[in-house]
Amino acid sequence: MSVVRDLVESDELWAGLGAGALAGGVAAVGRDRLPRLVGGFAVAAGVVVAALITGRDVPVAVVLLAAAASCWPLPGRDRSGPGPATPLAAMALSVGAAVGAYACLPDTERPALVLGVVAGVAAVVVLARRPWAPTATATVGALIGLALDDIRRESAIVGTAALAAALAVGVLALRRTGAEPARPALLGAAGLAVMAFCSRVAGLADGATTAGALALVALGAWVAVAWGATR
Repeated sequence: MSVVRDLVESDELWAGLGAGALAGGVAAVGRDRLPRLVGGFAVAAGVVVAALITGRDVPVAVVLLAAAASCWPLPGRDRSGPGPATPLAAMALSVGAAVGAYACLPDTERPALVLGVVAGVAAVVVLARRPWAPTATATVGALIGLALDDIRRESAIVGTAALAAALAVGVLALRRTGAEPARPALLGAAGLAVMAFCSRVAGLADGATTAGALALVALGAWVAVAWGATR
């Protein structure tokens, strides 16, 4: 409960929520095609604004690179477009990765900022009934890497890197599921379980070797599930 209390009392969380909601709202109102370019920029812009509000040193160049990378749409096998369950699962994995980074890393200020922005953008996407962008998910994965700056605990670094890898596997698999609703739901649930393991088991392990072994087992199982769900 102390973790939840510390999170609720965090200035970074609330600044991130406000900035993320603002950026997501501008994106949703300004462009109907939120799934492509604007989705990624909404997340990146939210992090920049929240960092300025709280005075946190977030490498703006990396954020802008992540936003630029989000311009590229990920190819999907189903040319008719994904069903509604696919962007919901992608959004759940994005928020889950941000929560996992906050729970895993000992320095929680920057992870709280990223979590607030991701949650703020996600809330606007749901309220505006816009699909969650796969490119925004890719941007979230890049931004989670910002939280690793100045972290000394090796297992936390391994666990957070595994979270980003699990998010990447998830978004790539979701792009290949098509419009069938059961498979995205399975992938979302399995991905969140893997992220919880990487965050609270691998990320808190005694040493990088143990953490790496645990993370590899979890990611291997996740790849097998994702592969099976997309066949």
